[in-house]
Amino acid sequence: MLLSCGMVWKMDLIKMCFPASVIILVIIVCRALFINKLPKKVFLILWAVALSRLLIPYSLPSVSSIYSLAGQSRFIMEKAEGIIDSTEAKQEYEKNAGNIITEEDNKKKGLPILGIIWLAGFIISALVFIAAYILCYRRFCTSLPVNNEFAEEWLKSHKTIRRLSIRQSGFIKSPLSYGIFHPVILMPETTDWEDSEKLLYILEHEFVHIKRLDAVTKLLVITAASIYWFNPLVWAMYILVNRDIELSCDETVVRHFGEKSKAAYAFVLISMEEEKSGIIPLGNSFSKNAAEERITAIMQIKKVSKAAYIKAFLLIAIVVSVFATSAESTGRQKEVLTGKDGITGSPGTKENALQEDEPSVTYSNVLGEIAAGIAAKGDYDALYGIAPFVKQEDLNKIAKQIETKGDYEALKDLAPFMQEF
Repeated sequence: MLLSCGMVWKMDLIKMCFPASVIILVIIVCRALFINKLPKKVFLILWAVALSRLLIPYSLPSVSSIYSLAGQSRFIMEKAEGIIDSTEAKQEYEKNAGNIITEEDNKKKGLPILGIIWLAGFIISALVFIAAYILCYRRFCTSLPVNNEFAEEWLKSHKTIRRLSIRQSGFIKSPLSYGIFHPVILMPETTDWEDSEKLLYILEHEFVHIKRLDAVTKLLVITAASIYWFNPLVWAMYILVNRDIELSCDETVVRHFGEKSKAAYAFVLISMEEEKSGIIPLGNSFSKNAAEERITAIMQIKKVSKAAYIKAFLLIAIVVSVFATSAESTGRQKEVLTGKDGITGSPGTKENALQEDEPSVTYSNVLGEIAAGIAAKGDYDALYGIAPFVKQEDLNKIAKQIETKGDYEALKDLAPFMQEF
């Protein structure tokens, strides 16, 4: 059966967006405090954590998670029940109660308004990025290969598994690199190939981008921005990730040439800033982002101490363990879900019959626990509303408990959502 965009919006995007937004806020604060005190790669690692929470619909549970400490299971259950009990969800169920939702039925019903709005925003965002890239790529295809002794010698000393080339174009005014499988360093047509010192800094900068596959990182960030176009924090992440890619690249280049190169490298950056290129999706422009921030960061680059490495490790560990993990089903959280503390019911009541019959039952994720809690309260209309999103193994457990309870009519209505039982 097909899942409607409206339900996907509610149960997947919003569920993934909230914890990712918390991580983004934490990283923004950490960035403001430590951007010139820790290695720049630290922030790229933190952004990778935020990206994983946005793009991967799974997270490891942890007792150290902020959501475990805050009792997330109870909070999510109350919010989810509020959504499921809304007028829209009940009307949807009344229209489809007792029927198997087929692909043809979904086509006739059409998409809920929220799903349509999200889909329209996603398509528009993706098309803007794609159109910009296609436009730039067509211009880049008119570029010509560089055939001079300096470029050839540099390529010989910078071997890569992928085929790397240096080209020139009249459509750009500052150097950049693009391409994933066949990377290209694109230089302006007016490049002075006699200024070897300046060229070494520029080419090394672009080579770092290529070695680290920064084009892939940017593709993932663009994907996240397109999917979560409605979240301003994701767009803030899009801007800051691009800046931190450049800052980290600058730091790598300075460490490669030595700290004495800071002033000369900063001067090259200033000269390039006067001739910026436009927005180039998946491209790495030498002078694309926040030149003032970059120059300040370059001049403050120092040898990283052991203390700085320890602080970096601790920062990453804290952000990952506290903010990037989900709530673990501890004994206390199970009591909240089963109502043993008197909040959602009391021991021996009908609402808690399922959990008391099967106290050792565990579920694969929080959504499974939510569904079990709703079934325990006998709110089967709500259960049918979220059943398409619950894992089959969890539905099987819930069905067995309903059978134990003797609610065979409810079990019959749940059957269409199950593959086997």
